[in-house]
Amino acid sequence: MNLADAMRRSGSLQRRTGVRVNDWFVLEGGLNLVDPPLAQTPGGLLTCRNYEPGPRGGYRRVDGFERFDGRPSPTRADYWTITVDGVTADPFVLGYRLRQYAIGETVFNNSTQIADGVVVSINDLGDGTFVIGVVETTDTTEFDDGFDQDGDIYTADVIDAHPGTLVGVSSQASRNSAPTNDLNVQIISDKTEFYRADIETVGGSLCTGKVLGVAIYKDRVVAWRNAISGTEALMFQTDTNAFTGWQQVNLGYKIYFDEGGPEIEEGDTITGASSGATAIAKRIVSDDGSYVGLDASGFIIVNSITGAFIANEDLNVGGVKHAQYLSSAAQSLLPNGRYRTRVHNFAGAGDKTRLYGVNTVNRAFEYDGTTFVLIETGMAVDTPDHIFVLNNHLGLTFPGGSVQNSGYQTPLNWSPVLGADERSIGGDVTELKEGTNNTVFIATRNSTYVYYGDVVENFQLRLFSPTTGMLPDTAGEIGHTIFLDDQGFSTLKSAQEYGNFKANSISDKIQPLLSLQLSAHNVAGNVIARSKNLYRFFFSDGTGLAINTRAGNKLSGWTPIKYPVSPTCFDSGELEYPVAIIPGQTQNPGPIFPERVFMGALDGYVYEMDIGSSFDGGDIEYFMHTAYHHSRTPDRFKHYRKATIDIDVDGPVTLFVTVDFNYGNRTGQVGLDANIEGGGGIWNVSNWDQFKWAGAAFDQISLKIEGDGYNIGMYFYGKSSREMSHTIHNLSYHHSIRRINRGSTSA
Repeated sequence: MNLADAMRRSGSLQRRTGVRVNDWFVLEGGLNLVDPPLAQTPGGLLTCRNYEPGPRGGYRRVDGFERFDGRPSPTRADYWTITVDGVTADPFVLGYRLRQYAIGETVFNNSTQIADGVVVSINDLGDGTFVIGVVETTDTTEFDDGFDQDGDIYTADVIDAHPGTLVGVSSQASRNSAPTNDLNVQIISDKTEFYRADIETVGGSLCTGKVLGVAIYKDRVVAWRNAISGTEALMFQTDTNAFTGWQQVNLGYKIYFDEGGPEIEEGDTITGASSGATAIAKRIVSDDGSYVGLDASGFIIVNSITGAFIANEDLNVGGVKHAQYLSSAAQSLLPNGRYRTRVHNFAGAGDKTRLYGVNTVNRAFEYDGTTFVLIETGMAVDTPDHIFVLNNHLGLTFPGGSVQNSGYQTPLNWSPVLGADERSIGGDVTELKEGTNNTVFIATRNSTYVYYGDVVENFQLRLFSPTTGMLPDTAGEIGHTIFLDDQGFSTLKSAQEYGNFKANSISDKIQPLLSLQLSAHNVAGNVIARSKNLYRFFFSDGTGLAINTRAGNKLSGWTPIKYPVSPTCFDSGELEYPVAIIPGQTQNPGPIFPERVFMGALDGYVYEMDIGSSFDGGDIEYFMHTAYHHSRTPDRFKHYRKATIDIDVDGPVTLFVTVDFNYGNRTGQVGLDANIEGGGGIWNVSNWDQFKWAGAAFDQISLKIEGDGYNIGMYFYGKSSREMSHTIHNLSYHHSIRRINRGSTSA
């Protein structure tokens, strides 16, 4: 037997050169800033920015956001690319209209025009050939019908009559694509910036300061912002016209009356018997007396008044007295409120779903899309700060701990005769969350109560946890009710079982980051993305934290997000109309209303989240460093040969990937020059491997390593405003076992 056979049979060769290929793990667990190295799971993270827990595991790079005012979405809006041949000089002008007619056409009008659009991208290919990007605006007339491959191309100012100036003949026309990928990327970028430039802050020149609140209501988005005068806040909403931005909401007037009877109905025209002034009744609220006794008193909401009513004159309907006029006043909103809203249908009818809200400085309000009502509860200081619904009773909380509810199905009436009621929790309400089975959890800073029941006669307000409270605007529901207390994030279930103990926190692994942020910045709020089972919480500096639920209602770990804007408010939900999506360009939602997520900001814009490839045109910078992995042999020196990465991409992605060893200690590293910056900074790595993936399919990428160490960590980095998101699912390493650590250095 020769030496080679003897070594092979003894296993010497296998022990020396054998490569282990079953070293793999799933990327999950989130950021871990507290556990010692051997206690960390392989898929956890040492540092991270702008990755969030994926819906089906792994880490997903965050989607972008873009400014929003109800006009065409910069990201979603369609475009056409037209290749024009035989062009002399440079006749195309950005913002001009491009028209197409049949070759040789001599009659020029809308009926003979094939299509038109507005020029947003000009690409000169040379030799008289241009590729032009065009989009739809309010001026275009035949965009959706589509351009033909062959046709005469004319350009003109958007206000000029047909046909404009003949500049060439088209040889290609395609919707949402271009002859080459590079041209397509450029035209998409130009199209996006064209639409983005037109989108305005809430209220435009009428307003100043931050967005005070944002809400989704049926087929529109509603927002509030201070008027430029600073003396009031204004309310705005989007319009079904895709080329119309924010529209100011008429808050209407409130007319007070007594001697009421018979009852005035909604839609009745009331007329002053002496003045002849008129108004159409939109809401009628009586809180005292009776119509039968002809002594009802209350108020009437009208959108406008023609003429001027006179004090103590009769209010007639059809020539018959129905009440006596006392006074009237325009409804308005004081500035600087904090808006919290709730959409509910108290009547059960499909057209009775309405928006209810509070803002801490005014009365509560109701809005049905056309009529706005300030609700009078009878409180001396009628400025509720939180709102809820309990079994078709509208609920409000007031400073000092007053918890009140309206009568059953009467959200505008707060008369005890009709079931209005009040209880107290003995401290300012900081947060509340509606639960299942007619329950509402109401929290102060240091304790939590549960309010429950079927009718007001059996409503109960009981102490739920004497030691666990909630910080304002932090409670959200993703299978678990998550909230922020002074000890960190927790859940209602664990608060009930364990109380306010530090070990109960679900954020203990990120506590250093959480404590640092809480000491330096205000809470901006939280928002739920139901399609991702994702809870996102933000500070006022744009730093966010994300967590989601996985199969079995198990919570993932936390990952940090960093937005380049300062958020002030959020809302998410189903939007009944494709607002900011041009009708005919994008498929209608059909029987399913799509979820939309919105964020108000300090700069006065409302932004739509989870859309596009950029932060409103800016780069998304993202990175993460996995926890050091010792391949189940922490005291064995290993030679790592290859890493395999499972990745799912939404489009072309350029990602930089590298590794380091031995907790960042350079000693003994082979084949990789890495320089680690201390103090918790970003890993500054000099040798990078670059991958570029195209397509929307799941892929597996192999990275050659050839490095030595007791453990290994992997670092991912990217920065782009044009690349779509991706999810990194799993990692596996090929390695060979080397010597045991006997106290010597790795070298």
